[in-house]
Amino acid sequence: SPGISTAAPADAPRSYTELYMQQDGSGQMPATAVVFIHGLFSGPTTWDAFRSLISTDPDLEHFTTFAFGYPSPIAEPDPRRRIPDYDAIADALALYLERDISAFQRVILVTHSQGGLIAQRYLAQILQSGRGPELARIYRVIMFSCPNDGADFFLGLRQRLWFWRHAQERQLRPLNERVAEARRVVLERAVYATAVSASTCPIAFSVYAGLSDNVVMRGSAKGAFPDGGSLPGDHNSIIAPDSHDHPSYRTLRWDLTHPIKAQLVTDSSQTPQALSSPDGHH
Repeated sequence: SPGISTAAPADAPRSYTELYMQQDGSGQMPATAVVFIHGLFSGPTTWDAFRSLISTDPDLEHFTTFAFGYPSPIAEPDPRRRIPDYDAIADALALYLERDISAFQRVILVTHSQGGLIAQRYLAQILQSGRGPELARIYRVIMFSCPNDGADFFLGLRQRLWFWRHAQERQLRPLNERVAEARRVVLERAVYATAVSASTCPIAFSVYAGLSDNVVMRGSAKGAFPDGGSLPGDHNSIIAPDSHDHPSYRTLRWDLTHPIKAQLVTDSSQTPQALSSPDGHH
């Protein structure tokens, strides 16, 4: 109407990248690695749809995607080989992030199903070993259909298969103590942390359940994490977006590009250099 302007303010952000820069206050978009972590009986290619869409999204030109892989076969018939448990995979993830992703100032972990439990185990191991500052570049963790409280799907049958000793499947069962302990550490020392120290590092989590997921129920996917919601799809289709307008992709893009961390209070005595020096508190 006359006298009322509908144009955006001159200083309004014109893209996700500009919005990020404006809110972050750094004046430039940091190089960001998006590391995808797959679930049980899966592999790195499960993320091809997301990675392809990100690579063709002009708003995400400052993001580089990676897919961390680990062995997760249904069975291992070779007696000379074993299926790695969560601790071993978490160790491998730590080395991968340290060596392969070392050039990036900021890292965002995106997980599906069991991958979320592995990410939590990795974070808990670092925090419990007094190396919190090493996690300062982990900006966010985004979890799709993570069985935080375990997965009941075919639980009775899984329990009756006494000969099937699968290290990963056993930790997916409800009320697993190691899984619960890692989640407790992550919630207390990362999600609700307010400063970077030897044993804490603030990291935001966004968790999503599939509306039609009958493998991981909404309550388990949400867990005790404060930020998240439900998205269309079942356990697998929730991570199979077919366009930039797909709800899962739009949600991921929002999480990638909208800053959520407040300014951190960092104890200078707890920097990686101080912790490794003879005068440090490690």
